Amino acid sequence: AGNKRTAATGSYIGKLVNRRLREQAISVLTFLQNLQLELMEMQEYLAMKDDSNSWEDVACQWIKMNRRRWETWVPKDTTCFPGFGLVDVAGKSVTSRSDAVGCALCTPGTSSSVLLDDIGRTYACKTCEPGSYQELSGET
Repeated sequence: AGNKRTAATGSYIGKLVNRRLREQAISVLTFLQNLQLELMEMQEYLAMKDDSNSWEDVACQWIKMNRRRWETWVPKDTTCFPGFGLVDVAGKSVTSRSDAVGCALCTPGTSSSVLLDDIGRTYACKTCEPGSYQELSGET
């Protein structure tokens, strides 16, 4: 007997999913995978919502107070994903993050290869072995 719910009446707790998120928004997916929040911390901020503080105000306050923390969740410009590789300022493929300014789609005749360094995982476009090919366009 009694109300055993943990959420207040009218609260919405939902799960938003997209089967193709990895292909369509890999940087968003990486951000979400890196995101780490503790339950007690969330409860503290949720309690700050009242008539004088909107949800936007509470979120903005958290963002301002935790910049160093959330910045580690945001993928670097040189964090490439499968199918892409590191490029320099001229857009030429490079194999070192220190030489790179960003990422670009690997061109025909190259494939995206994992590169691990002190920052983490990224990808570089490497020349394909002679005689090798992919059945589909855009494969890595």
